[in-house]
Amino acid sequence: MSSSTVNSQQSTVNNQQSTINSQQSTINSQQSTVNSQQSTVNSQQSTINSQQSTVNSFFHQNYFQSTS
Repeated sequence: MSSSTVNSQQSTVNNQQSTINSQQSTINSQQSTVNSQQSTVNSQQSTINSQQSTVNSFFHQNYFQSTS
């Protein structure tokens, strides 16, 4: 195999590796975005749960006041 063929193949490999690295960087960035969005969802769910608990407590108190 000639030296120029090897050099050409090495250049192709290097270009493919560069593409892979770029795609991996994009994936990492997207994963970070997903993680941030998941954190926001979790926080909102926690807020909803807290509000639901408050509402349940309110209705519970009113129910027993109205039946006593």
